[in-house]
Amino acid sequence: MLLFVVLYLVVATVDEVFVASAVSIQDLPLGQYIPMGMIDPEVGVLVLMYRPVMGIPTLSVTIRRLHDVGKSG
Repeated sequence: MLLFVVLYLVVATVDEVFVASAVSIQDLPLGQYIPMGMIDPEVGVLVLMYRPVMGIPTLSVTIRRLHDVGKSG
């Protein structure tokens, strides 16, 4: 979890400082249903790509932990 937060802060900082383009979450398909779009509607391109990429290892670790305790997942 700490690695996820640290990497997110690094990506967000690099995105804010070096990448000028931002994407409006409200303009995406079904963007009005994305909760973070109500809090921060302008998101940098790197942050927008980072979120789903980090979802894959998070899901795999969650499934691994469920298997470790004997649950199906």
